[in-house]
Amino acid sequence: MADFFHRHDHACERPVKGVHSIKGDRGLITELATCHRCGGAGGADKWKRTGWTCYNCGGTGNKGWRDRKVYTAEKIVKLDEALLKSRERRAAKIKAKRDATIEGFKADHPTFMAALIAEVGRVDGCCYTLRDMLHKVEEHGSLTDRQIDFAESLISEARDSREAARIEAEEKARRIDASSHITGEVGDRLVIKGVVLDTFSGPGGFRGNGWTLTKIDTDDGLVVFWGSLHIAGPDDFEVYAAKGDTVELKATIKEFSERDGEKQTTVNRPKIINIELTGEE
Repeated sequence: MADFFHRHDHACERPVKGVHSIKGDRGLITELATCHRCGGAGGADKWKRTGWTCYNCGGTGNKGWRDRKVYTAEKIVKLDEALLKSRERRAAKIKAKRDATIEGFKADHPTFMAALIAEVGRVDGCCYTLRDMLHKVEEHGSLTDRQIDFAESLISEARDSREAARIEAEEKARRIDASSHITGEVGDRLVIKGVVLDTFSGPGGFRGNGWTLTKIDTDDGLVVFWGSLHIAGPDDFEVYAAKGDTVELKATIKEFSERDGEKQTTVNRPKIINIELTGEE
């Protein structure tokens, strides 16, 4: 009589006894079914407040006698082979369906996919959100309309940011090439007229009152003054020069220097002659 084994004993290491109702390469064994709740103990200390006894088996530790199928070693090998082929077929069917979904999504959104792939593949990197979206498309072939709209907005923002950086770099290069120091020597007191490029301010400064830096674009070059430019206006109100305003002042050359490659002339002790409010309020 051939040996019989449980279905899960793929290595066929533990033959079972008491086989009956044999039909060729399979048979039955009758055994007590262990209670899955208590594991055969019939109860547990964690249930001591409710009587310790397992309610699923009533304290017996088993669920009665059950017939279970057993097989010969050759049959288990065949069953394992059939199961493997079934899983392979199922996996192939799932993969084919997924690939069709992915290709369908890409075919329905060719412009978006080209932009997304190009953005993720940039050597200067991209945001993690776009990379995750591309991974989701390549793995599952699905993005909602809202996700697509959001991705397109991120791509557009990235392009605009690069374009702004390019324009800024070109403008900076132009300023550096065209920059020069104003004519004169350190200590000279000159009349300077130009347009305020910008003003910057921050905490600290002399006596803790903060600091202000004013940049003025003149025909001769960039002039920098550590402080704000203001003049008495109507009704004794102070008029402050802001970005875009035209100013005329007499000031002393303090030093000639460069910042980020751009030549600039620092002046001090300015005396404001006139401020034309042609710039920002």
